[in-house]
Amino acid sequence: MGCPCKKHNEPIGLHAHGGTWPTDFCLYCAEKHLSYAACFAREHGHEKDNIGFVSGELGGAELHLAAGPEEAKKLAERIRELRHAVQTSRTAPLDQDFVPLLREVAALIDADIAANQSKSNA
Repeated sequence: MGCPCKKHNEPIGLHAHGGTWPTDFCLYCAEKHLSYAACFAREHGHEKDNIGFVSGELGGAELHLAAGPEEAKKLAERIRELRHAVQTSRTAPLDQDFVPLLREVAALIDADIAANQSKSNA
């Protein structure tokens, strides 16, 4: 399934299936993985069981951002730090850990949407 940014939906070289790969820069995929991690971390009664899911989804978000421009790479590094904290403490992050990251990726998406709209209006 392609992502909503439509940048990865065309078959190209090794990506002949036309989908998004974990190493492709994609803000939407990063937001999806970060949101999943937050949901797994908040699932009452299963916090310990979900540590692997949380760290895995954080890793997915990190990969999608690491291939992007500098502001995305900085966000990827912050997510990486959170992932390492989860893995070494074996505790789920709290909302205050996720909210700033989710807001930051949302701001990057909003900026991308605005840039694409201004290009299409030109």
